[in-house]
Amino acid sequence: MRKVVIVNNYKGPVPWSNNFNCECIVYNKYNPRIEETYWKTPHENIYDYYKRLFTYPNFLEIMKPLPEEEDSNFVTNVGHETSTFFGYIVKHYDNIADMNIFLHNTPFHHCKDIIQQVNNISEPIDFIEFGTVMTSDINGGPTDTCPVGDIFHQLFPDKPIPETYYFASGSLFGISKQTVYKMGKSFFEQCVKISETMPLAPWAFERLFRTILRRLNYEKTYISNNSISSNSLFCFWMDIRSYLERKY
Repeated sequence: MRKVVIVNNYKGPVPWSNNFNCECIVYNKYNPRIEETYWKTPHENIYDYYKRLFTYPNFLEIMKPLPEEEDSNFVTNVGHETSTFFGYIVKHYDNIADMNIFLHNTPFHHCKDIIQQVNNISEPIDFIEFGTVMTSDINGGPTDTCPVGDIFHQLFPDKPIPETYYFASGSLFGISKQTVYKMGKSFFEQCVKISETMPLAPWAFERLFRTILRRLNYEKTYISNNSISSNSLFCFWMDIRSYLERKY
């Protein structure tokens, strides 16, 4: 089985990325050439690292790395980690690995033994999450505000919008080649576009990964048992009940 770990990095360092028993690719979103020019005054108080606003009409063009920078794994610093993850799938769609693990550069407060858990994966799993299981409503509440229901509707316009979403906080997950091909390349291209054009999309996708990917196949789906909240079993069984009731 070919397994690949994809890490979305902003200002690292990520020496721990060398501890996996498989190929690991680190994509760098911090580009000094761009950020020292466009993230300084007078705009430094308009947005913070987590919720950047698109303050330039040609924002995506400004943020694109130069060809020589792409060779160093620089990627456009928009869309937080989700555009990196979905963009990787689109770029490598024809030769995607059997198992693909997506992490950001600070995963340990979400899952302290993430490296061990990833290294223990020895066969493809259609969908796996690492981290504390939480719940969200269609607006990202109660812990945040983001367009969860709106994005679900964009992706599945013919499906009823779920009222509750169960997810592992931190956007740490893995999907198999089978899952990627079930969804199709155009689906992930749409996800890239949403990630890069809706400033709060990454936080919405964090809440949606489980709903939009896990729903494909319940036979080989797992939840990390390392960092689990007190209501995780309740969330798990409610998720199964929702599936059986065809709520999504």
